[in-house]
Amino acid sequence: MSLEQEYAELKKSLDLLSGGHTIQRQDIDIGFKRVLTVSEQDFKGMNNLKKQAILNPTKEYLKITSPGKANPMGKYDKLKPSNATYEHRSRTTKIISSLREISFIDLEGDVVDDLTTSEIEMGLLAVAENCEEQLYNGNSDINPLEYDSILKQIKDGCKKSGLNSTLDLRGDTMSSAGDRALNDIASKVYKNGGWLTHSLMPTEIATDVQSLITDRIRFEGKEKGGAGGYVALSYPTTFSDPILISGKNAGGAKMFKMKDVVIPTLSSTELTAPTFTAIPEASTDSLFGNSDAGDYIYQVFPIGVDGIGVGSTISSPVILQKGQQVKLAISNANCLETIGYVIARSQKDGSILKEMIKIKCDGATTTFIDKNEDLPGTGEILLLTLSNSFQRIRWLQFIPAGKYDFFVTDTLTKRFGIVVVGTPDVIAPAHHGIIKNVSYSNALWS
Repeated sequence: MSLEQEYAELKKSLDLLSGGHTIQRQDIDIGFKRVLTVSEQDFKGMNNLKKQAILNPTKEYLKITSPGKANPMGKYDKLKPSNATYEHRSRTTKIISSLREISFIDLEGDVVDDLTTSEIEMGLLAVAENCEEQLYNGNSDINPLEYDSILKQIKDGCKKSGLNSTLDLRGDTMSSAGDRALNDIASKVYKNGGWLTHSLMPTEIATDVQSLITDRIRFEGKEKGGAGGYVALSYPTTFSDPILISGKNAGGAKMFKMKDVVIPTLSSTELTAPTFTAIPEASTDSLFGNSDAGDYIYQVFPIGVDGIGVGSTISSPVILQKGQQVKLAISNANCLETIGYVIARSQKDGSILKEMIKIKCDGATTTFIDKNEDLPGTGEILLLTLSNSFQRIRWLQFIPAGKYDFFVTDTLTKRFGIVVVGTPDVIAPAHHGIIKNVSYSNALWS
């Protein structure tokens, strides 16, 4: 089924909810923008993206991947071809919605002033939170209803182009390795054609970034006064303007999370726990070194459309040596409802397990190879090149925020939906950067 057919089916469903009449959309995009502005500290990612209206649910365009070259020539020479290269891009928007209900008893009474307005605002807030959360965690490979996060688009784009804009901190903290990390990632992106201006990160990592530079006077900052002391706003590098590391447009992002202990949101009856084996084997490109040799425990949790199910744990620890990898063979009889898996792992010889990676479900049997590329309990830093002269990242909006009223059923409630249709679009992936496998000070593993 094509995307246009899917939208036609959605329209039919919404028409049925409205009693068979053509459903009417009430434009509330001003309210959506107000929510993003008033709660700007909660929506740093969304507020950094410039909005571009599009006329179709899928945006298709040609992206210049290389401008080619120019050549010196004589007065009567023929011009030489530039050999510029282009790539066809396609980005599909996604539907983010929130169903709201108000009892007619509450509407008739004087329980809350302007209850409908309050429900609209709460619906807009819920939609904005989901949009922001997907900017960091969305993965359409696992859940086709989600859009791809900015981080995934950067990784996929760089893998396709052969360029590298990711730095691996291998479990170190920004308070100890931040100087090298920020300069190295700025250098990588600069060579790719970008210059970093903004950073977004989990709040735990943001705290470490500030502790890195608390006693350094060369950074632009502001006095907070009292015990708060000095807070740096930006970090200068040789390869860019100072990178914003705090404030309303950068730094700690509330919905950008560290990988942590996995907490199921669904019961074992709602989503069947998988079974799996974990077998060590030789590898020529394993990142398990001498210091990593030891015992490891694994857990696998099923992912469904509505959340994470109860997981299963390997019966005995896997004993690993230098140069080995672990092959996980995951089986699930209920593969129709399982769309992916969260794989959790302990530290060497540890007993606490934290999220390591999310993968898609490939059917009844899914195979994953752990080469120690993704470390459990770590986080990532997203670094962006935001420039007014050249758009490198944007928000494609097919349908602005709207309110759709539904007909009254046998329940005495007023029902309506708050809907936004859009997606982030990373136009130049290699012009942005990621620092991965970042740990933080005082991380609890015991």
